Amino acid sequence: MMACIPPPAVSEPPATPPAQAAPTDPGQCILDSFGFFARTLPVPQISPATSTVLDSAIKAFGVAIEVLPPEEPAADTEDNSGDPGQALVGTARKFTGVRYRWAGMSSRGMDCSGFIARVLRSHNIRAPHNAAQLFQLGEPVSYEELKPGDLLFFQTSRRGISHVGMYVGNNAFIHASSGAGRVITTSLRDEYYAKRLKGARRLSSPGEQQSWDTWASQ
Repeated sequence: MMACIPPPAVSEPPATPPAQAAPTDPGQCILDSFGFFARTLPVPQISPATSTVLDSAIKAFGVAIEVLPPEEPAADTEDNSGDPGQALVGTARKFTGVRYRWAGMSSRGMDCSGFIARVLRSHNIRAPHNAAQLFQLGEPVSYEELKPGDLLFFQTSRRGISHVGMYVGNNAFIHASSGAGRVITTSLRDEYYAKRLKGARRLSSPGEQQSWDTWASQ
């Protein structure tokens, strides 16, 4: 395991208390070289270059570095195109990078259905925190007619519908991925998901809110 090069010795002690000792953790050494030294870093402080370093450190050394997501994002209710689906996508993208956590539904961590439910509830749409139940709502949509904001459903286990994401356009969808460990955008050409895609639903049709209310009252 590599170690940081110790700082050069000084002939006289500093007038102020000594700085924190150089980190010995290899991942922290890498981060320190980029001007960061902390195990918890708020997202706004992380540049693209540092984000790359974080990924490299985690993969190479297994360093447990927790990146906290931003504070709870406000719903992106303003949509210049007038398309409610685009507004949903705008809110969904604000959660990009939030870590995956089973049964979670907050910016501290969320699973796939928790992510979708959180986005929908941010737009005052009542939504169950369950992929299979979400699949029962809305109207079916063919793959050729997909629009941003449509929900995509996958069978990743033998128990039926077990994963859900949101179509964002350009043949891609955003979802909370247990494999990646965070909310990411993935191409629908990805072989794993292409083989497991089972259907799509649209929830933004007129009167859709009533159908959600009906489900919730059952």
